[in-house]
Amino acid sequence: MVGSKQLVLDAIRHNPVHKVPMMYRGDEVINGKLIDYFGIGESIFWDKELIECLGADFFSGGASLNEYYTYIPKYVGPEFDCEHDKLYFFPFGIKSRAVYDEQGRFFEFDFFQDPPLEFATTVSDIAAHRFPQPDWFDFDHYTTMITREAPSGDAKAAAEYVSTSDIQPSEFHFTCTYFFNTIFILSSYLRRMDKLLIDIASEPKLAHALIDRVGETCVELSRLNLERIGDRIEIFGMWDDFACQNNLFMDPESWREFFKPFYRRIISDAKRYDLIVYFHCCGDLYDVIPDLIEIGVDILDPIQTSARRMKIEDLKREFGKDLCFHGGIDLQQLLAQGTAQAVREEAFRIKELFCGQGGMLLGPSHLVTRDVPIENVLAMYQE
Repeated sequence: MVGSKQLVLDAIRHNPVHKVPMMYRGDEVINGKLIDYFGIGESIFWDKELIECLGADFFSGGASLNEYYTYIPKYVGPEFDCEHDKLYFFPFGIKSRAVYDEQGRFFEFDFFQDPPLEFATTVSDIAAHRFPQPDWFDFDHYTTMITREAPSGDAKAAAEYVSTSDIQPSEFHFTCTYFFNTIFILSSYLRRMDKLLIDIASEPKLAHALIDRVGETCVELSRLNLERIGDRIEIFGMWDDFACQNNLFMDPESWREFFKPFYRRIISDAKRYDLIVYFHCCGDLYDVIPDLIEIGVDILDPIQTSARRMKIEDLKREFGKDLCFHGGIDLQQLLAQGTAQAVREEAFRIKELFCGQGGMLLGPSHLVTRDVPIENVLAMYQE
C-alpha cells in the first residue's frame, strides 16, 4: 500500500509511472455485494481488503480521494428540524431528509424539500435569513464523512470524534477535508434551482445577494477549518455540480462573475498549506476547465465521458499537462449497460493513452451503483 500511495502521488504530479493507478468507489449496496463475492466478512478495514481483491490501488470517494479519511468538524450549533447530513447543508436551513431503499438501508439525503428562500423577492428577504456562524462548529474535534462500519451495518451509526491533534498524514492513505465550498449547490438548495438560474439571468442584484452571502460564509468557514487541520492533511476536496449533460447550467461569463471569485479565494487558502486540490463537477464543464486550472485545481473528477465534450482523449490533449484526471470509465452507459468485454477494452484503451505519463487516476466516473453487474466491476481491474 505504501507503493500504491506513491504511485498515486506520482500520477497527480505528472511524474513517470510504471502503470496507471486504478481507484474504486461504490455505493453501500455494490460494496456489500463485492464483500460477499470475495468473502471478506465484517472487518473494519473491509475497504482495504476490497481494493486488494479487486486489484485496485486505492479506495476513493465522490468529493475527495478517500471519504473514509475525509474529516469534518463537529457540529455544536442550534438544532434544526431535519436530519443532520454530513455535508452540513442543514445549518443553512436546508431541510435534509434521509432516503432508504426497499430493504431499509440508507440510500441518500434528499435536500429539495421546502427551499427556505424560494419565495424571497428582495435583498432584505435574503439578508434576514440565518446563515451558519463559526461558533456552530467545534474545530477541536473531527469525524469522517462516512462511517467505517461495513456496508451491512447501519450507515447512520453514531459518529466517532477525534481530536484535531490525532489527525495525521499516513504512508498508506490520503487524509482529506471537505467543508463548505459547494457554493452553487448550496445556493440552489436555498433558492430552488430554477429560480436561482432565473435570478442569475434576469435579476442579478438578487442573485448576488444570495450567492455572495453563501460565498462569504463558505470562505470564512473553510478558512477556519484549514487553520486547524490544513497542516495535518494532504487533499482539499471540493464539490459543486454546476454542469449538465451538454453544457453548464449558465453561460460561462455568469459562472465567472458569480462563482469563480469564491472558488479562487477558497483554493488560495488551501494552497497556503500546499494541499492538492480535488474538484468534483459532473457533466460537461469544458468551457470553464481553463478557469479551474488558473485558480489552482490539481485533480478533476469525475470525467463523465458520456457528457457532450468530455471525451478523455480530447481532455488529455488540451488540458493533460495541467490537470490530473480522476474517473473516466463511464458509469451511465458502459458500466451499467455494457458487456464485461467492452469495459475491459475501454479500461485498456485509457491505460494505453496515459501509459507511463501520469495524469490519470482511472476508475468509475461516479460511485458504482447497485444496478451495475459485478462482472463489469471486476472487468475494470483485469489487465
